[in-house]
Amino acid sequence: MKKLLLALLVSAVLAGCATQAQQKYKQLEMQIGSAFRSMDGCYQHVMETPTVHRLSEILSFDVNDPRTVEKLALKRFVTEQEAKDIIDFSVLRKPCNKLAIEKFSEIHPEYVASLARMFSEADADLAKAINKELTIGDVNQRGDDRYNRWQAEFSQIGQRIESQLDQAHQYELTQRQIATQSLRTWAYQQQLLNNQQQLINATKRPITTNCQYIGNILHCTQF
Repeated sequence: MKKLLLALLVSAVLAGCATQAQQKYKQLEMQIGSAFRSMDGCYQHVMETPTVHRLSEILSFDVNDPRTVEKLALKRFVTEQEAKDIIDFSVLRKPCNKLAIEKFSEIHPEYVASLARMFSEADADLAKAINKELTIGDVNQRGDDRYNRWQAEFSQIGQRIESQLDQAHQYELTQRQIATQSLRTWAYQQQLLNNQQQLINATKRPITTNCQYIGNILHCTQF
């Protein structure tokens, strides 16, 4: 997950606004920096677990992984133990995913939609890996592609927020609706992954993260 955090601070930098807008974007940049620091700290603890240590032999978690080419070339499917580790990893990172959603909900709902889509796609890929629908190399390739898309998307979000300053209220309402739908899709993918966890009798308890807007505030629960 560390690979998903690098370089996004740079991609989120905004500029070229009027004086009042500059003040708003200065605050936004500070919030984004705080959100990424919180996320990085959370994910770092996950990366240090024995589960992720084992999975790091086959999965690429770091954009600077020196074994990336080797891992992309893996054409085999996961073993039973690796499938259990994948399930445990998905559970271990749930609190960090929840934290990411909550932190970026304080900035703008379009960031929430982007994160929810990324989490949904990642969970879907893990479920397919467990079902032997994707090879290990496929999972790594899709993860790399997703990271690159997310990096570009976060930069584009910043540009769109800037261009929509004069219509900020309606723009935010529209993006909140999009974020809500993305969160529902993520919840569905989590349930599919939880079903796989129950089938293989993994050691970790299934956890589902549900998020919804109440007024202007996003509330997330895990059960």
